[in-house]
Amino acid sequence: MVQNSVSPIDTSYMVANDILFREVENEGILLHIASGTYYSLSETSVLFWQALSTQQPLEPVVNAIASEYDVTKEVIVADLESFLKDLSELGLITPAE
Repeated sequence: MVQNSVSPIDTSYMVANDILFREVENEGILLHIASGTYYSLSETSVLFWQALSTQQPLEPVVNAIASEYDVTKEVIVADLESFLKDLSELGLITPAE
């Protein structure tokens, strides 16, 4: 049986309302107000966060990172899927309905 599974990068996400984001130099800082927890984002994670927070598609960000850095799209997508899983488990994003 073949399952039609949607890739996490093809899914739309909603960012939790209780998140503050600031970009500082080449990294980002997230504050989850409900828990009082701060999270640090790398330069590439900031690009994904900006797309997530404005409900933009993630594929263009994958392509931009692939052309900017010496890394394959497969590696970027694997890292992105891990990032999305982490954000979801922390309650910072949820799949949009």
